[in-house]
Amino acid sequence: MNAIITLAVGILAGWLITALYYRKSSRDQRHLLEKVPEEVRKALKEDQRDRLTVRELNELLESKTIDKTKTGLEVFKVCPKCGSSHLSKGKNWEVSSPDDAFQYNEVWCADCDWSKNDLFG
Repeated sequence: MNAIITLAVGILAGWLITALYYRKSSRDQRHLLEKVPEEVRKALKEDQRDRLTVRELNELLESKTIDKTKTGLEVFKVCPKCGSSHLSKGKNWEVSSPDDAFQYNEVWCADCDWSKNDLFG
């Protein structure tokens, strides 16, 4: 009878420890995923690999924001800062004196303060 009680207590204790560990790890994982934007979570879910190195993760993120088949400022699919697809492109002028002015290309995000141009970087 003692063996049965010891076995039952051992099983119950093992189950309790496993349940508590599962709850804590689920909470930690949920907290970690809440830090990641939805677009990144979606890209990670779509990726078939079991594990990613930092380099592979960077390449995955870059593939969602940059089109390597294009050049210059045309490479941006979405804003690299906020992920918005509301990118605007245009031309601007740099004027340092009346005789010294030149035009440059610019891309900017309508949803955040990110911008890039082919003059200043």
